[in-house]
Amino acid sequence: MEDFIYLIGRKAADKVWLDIVMDDILVESLLIYTMLQVCCAFGLHGIFAKLNGKKSWAVVPAAGVAYLGDLCGCRLAGSVIALCKIAALVAAEATVRVYTIPLFDPDVLAFHCGVTCILLAALLLVRTIAGCFLYRKLIRKFGVERWWMLFFLLEPNLTTLFFGLNPNIRG
Repeated sequence: MEDFIYLIGRKAADKVWLDIVMDDILVESLLIYTMLQVCCAFGLHGIFAKLNGKKSWAVVPAAGVAYLGDLCGCRLAGSVIALCKIAALVAAEATVRVYTIPLFDPDVLAFHCGVTCILLAALLLVRTIAGCFLYRKLIRKFGVERWWMLFFLLEPNLTTLFFGLNPNIRG
């Protein structure tokens, strides 16, 4: 298993972190993450307004999704998605901090990168499974077509923005 982690880590480090300037990665990933969270917050604000919930929960990144699960009657799935968001952010932050220290051994970097890749893949899988339950309930609550599930699973932040701001979708 340790060899597998090293192999994954070396491939990810070579392809992602070591071929591109670190500052560009930090700026781009932070910008994209921030923009998606802002879109999600605006969308959650609109959804909470349509469901007669407390709109102030929309500005708290992970708690907003947990509250959405509570409003839809799927509290566990909302809490799991919120915890996955927090864990992914912490794992990515730890990886960025390790890669900004220039004196680390390449094997240590490869191992850390491998563990992070496996952890993020597992979190994405768990988040997708929990999202199936939460977004199915949300789609039923709004009475829209089932094919919206595909958009929620591919990009939940932008789909949440669309659901929250679209006046034709009512809860």
